[in-house]
Amino acid sequence: MTFDSSNIMDFKSALSELRQATPGIPLREAAAELRTSEGELLAAHCGEGIRRLNGDWDSLLSNLSTLSPMVHVTRNEYAVLQSLASYPKWERRGAFISAKGPATELSFRLDGWRHGFTVSEQVSGQRRRSLQFFDDRGTSIHKIFLRIPHDQQAFEALVGRHQ
Repeated sequence: MTFDSSNIMDFKSALSELRQATPGIPLREAAAELRTSEGELLAAHCGEGIRRLNGDWDSLLSNLSTLSPMVHVTRNEYAVLQSLASYPKWERRGAFISAKGPATELSFRLDGWRHGFTVSEQVSGQRRRSLQFFDDRGTSIHKIFLRIPHDQQAFEALVGRHQ
């Protein structure tokens, strides 16, 4: 995911116009409409409720246990997998990192994870925070949404260690 920094204002204004014309449009659909990637749209808005993460995915995922149950979302054009769970312990198994919850198990191969962001946005009058991960083309791999309400201090401490 690379883009010409001179286009940042183009991304911002195009997204702003699209959101005015289509209120509530999901970022995935906005990116498709603008012929770019979700990752590029987020990168263009860093500093505006969006911060880059440092790429230490093992450590970040392993420290998710400090947060309350979260909504985990993985999607592509054919499916959406969503679960609400806490994962108290993550284990590295070769190229994979895995965690088991009471009713769910997650397993990720992290070698394709290239970009991560923390996103803070207003949704239906409430502040929603998430961690979002992308491949080298800016295509979404996995998103983690904190439930409302959540422990804001724990979230900020985790993000602070990984930005």
